[in-house]
Amino acid sequence: MAAKNLDSLPSSFCKLKFLETLIVSGCFRPEEVPVDLAGLQISGNLPENRTATGGSTSQVSLFGLCSLRELDLSDCHLSDGVIPSDFWRLSSLERLNLSGNDFTVIPEGIAQLSKLSFLQLGYCQRLLGIPNLPSTVQEVDAHVCSSLRPSSNFRDATTILWRIQNLAPNNEFCILLPGSGIPDWFGDRKMGCSVAIEKLPPEWHQVNFLGFAVCFVFASEHEIPEHTPVVSCKINDFRFSYAFSCGRGENEFVESDHLWLAYQPRARVENFHPYDWTQIKASFEVFGIGTRNKVKECAISLIYADR
Repeated sequence: MAAKNLDSLPSSFCKLKFLETLIVSGCFRPEEVPVDLAGLQISGNLPENRTATGGSTSQVSLFGLCSLRELDLSDCHLSDGVIPSDFWRLSSLERLNLSGNDFTVIPEGIAQLSKLSFLQLGYCQRLLGIPNLPSTVQEVDAHVCSSLRPSSNFRDATTILWRIQNLAPNNEFCILLPGSGIPDWFGDRKMGCSVAIEKLPPEWHQVNFLGFAVCFVFASEHEIPEHTPVVSCKINDFRFSYAFSCGRGENEFVESDHLWLAYQPRARVENFHPYDWTQIKASFEVFGIGTRNKVKECAISLIYADR
């Protein structure tokens, strides 16, 4: 049963301890944005699948939503200072979508989301930096975040390498960013869509080998996405891919260079007998953003424990 014309939700909304998904995407016009997200304004549906979708009139708190696993606050015109400190106490949250908002910084408190695995920031065009994230985070989508500073944590490739080696060496990770500069610590690189390590060093698959990092730069020429874009990488016989959302269907994303960096831990490729490899070839593809997408440059690096 769904109630589509609710003026408000009762204050007891925060007691929905079994609510797992909350979608508030696009609910607020600029003049309606609540001063404090702890007093979030919501109205809308409460269907039986434990999802709330809404408009804006009643003040409720998110803090009591202890089972919330997915939260979508995209395109809500959220600005700096709106997200309160207790927001980061959503201990079950795994997926957070903050795309299309107006803040310049993300509070450091995001590091307290100990189960967060997926963070969407696409089209946050005022965002200057991405803070340290929990070690559980596996995907960061920051396409069209055109104001990101090169020195910000996740725009600084050295920080990403440190994270892989010291914080989460056993977790896969990928990040999508605007830009065209492949990090210097990628030793093997090539123009085009494939790159190879022609001769692997002796005993390359030794005990301190952690995994593979790959990176490539791509763009399309004046084409609007056809469907959900997917970036794909093949390392010898091992293939992996990630999908990302282009959000509003505008063409500003596909007209600019973007960089995709990914890490795969050794455990993910063990079934492909990497210890038998004498060389490694990595190839890259982008699907769903038109026929003229182009991989401009790519790179691969063997990652070892930082001694």
